[in-house]
This record gives sequence, structure tokens and C-alpha cells, in this order.
Amino acid sequence: MNEKAFWNRVKSLINNKGVTQEITAKACRISINTWRGWGSKNIVPSLDDCVKIAKYLDVSMDYLVTGKEHNPNVRFKEIRVLLRELNSKLNALK
Repeated sequence: MNEKAFWNRVKSLINNKGVTQEITAKACRISINTWRGWGSKNIVPSLDDCVKIAKYLDVSMDYLVTGKEHNPNVRFKEIRVLLRELNSKLNALK
């Protein structure tokens, strides 16, 4: 596993969600100091903590670890969000 890639995916997902690392750590019941330590040293958390992070960020563990999503429902969710955004922009033009 590429630990740096793991944390890059986590940071990207946090940004996409529009929250901070502090909010994410708190939601996952992980101390911010522990969170920052893991991130700065590129340490992958325990399985239990990875599960919490994946659930909060609404992705699979597989995605966090490998960067590949094997659950088509996640892709459909992304498409639905994009369609809603497009619909809002089209309605604004009317």
C-alpha cells in the first residue's frame, strides 16, 4: 500500500466534502493530534479507524487503500450530484 497516496485520497475527499481535517477527525472520534501525526508521517491508521474514516467520507475501504472503487453505487451517487448541480445552473439561466 502506498501510504502517501492513502493520505492524498483522504485529503482530497475532505476537501470535496467541504470540511476540515479537524471536523473529520472529530466525527471519526480520533484526536486531532493523532490524525495530524498519522498524516505527517504517512502512517495508515488501524483497520477500525480506516473504517470510521471511509464511512464518514462516504467511500469504500477499497477506495481509501487502492484508489479504485468497485462499488458502482458510489459512482452513481457522484453522477447524481453532478446532475443536480447542472440542473440548478440550468434553472438559474431561465
